[in-house]
Amino acid sequence: MTLYWSLEQVPELSGLSPDERRRVHRACYAEHAVGQPWWFCGLLICGLCSGIGVMGGSLFHSVFGVPFSIWQSGLGGGIGGGIGGGISGQIVISHLRAFYADYIKNELGREMAEDHL
Repeated sequence: MTLYWSLEQVPELSGLSPDERRRVHRACYAEHAVGQPWWFCGLLICGLCSGIGVMGGSLFHSVFGVPFSIWQSGLGGGIGGGIGGGISGQIVISHLRAFYADYIKNELGREMAEDHL
């Protein structure tokens, strides 16, 4: 599986301008991702990673012998959530790739023509 760090790296979107890439991704995301079982799986992974990060951050003080601070848990949750969000994003993009080309072919040209009227 290829990892895509940005929408520009997705082969179906690479020839589009940044605005067009965002437009295609948002439209496909809203229509084909939200509410799907794999979308919920991605959210669950993000939440679990964040929870693991909070637990790891809260254990930081006992492992390293530093005074406890709520910021340790917050930082751990942020790092875990970022990792989970990256995993979730990869899941979403891998499923949406099947819809990008169809949207570009059928809808993007029509939207661009309407924008120029």
